[in-house]
Amino acid sequence: MSPQGISDLPDDPAEFPTSRLIHEFGLDQDEPTDGAVKVSMAERRVALADAKCRQSSGYLTTLYNAEWAAQAAFLHENEDMFADRLTEIKKFDDYATATINKLGAQR
Repeated sequence: MSPQGISDLPDDPAEFPTSRLIHEFGLDQDEPTDGAVKVSMAERRVALADAKCRQSSGYLTTLYNAEWAAQAAFLHENEDMFADRLTEIKKFDDYATATINKLGAQR
């Protein structure tokens, strides 16, 4: 990001843009009520450089894999809870279907 004139990068890419850039680009101000937001060419260049950097550094792939692993572990660790919840959902679905059929037959 140095070629973009950004030397104050945070340690965590999720904390980008920096407070300096947020202020510089006016992102710390209220947006127009008509929904029209103007994005400067400088902001676009920084955003593009940031996206390219995240991709080329392997950050996005690493983040994706870490999130996938965490979610898979959560599902595995809570398998019984999800099975119980599925049973509850099926019972409610059966009840709702029976109620609809009963009330529909009364017409």
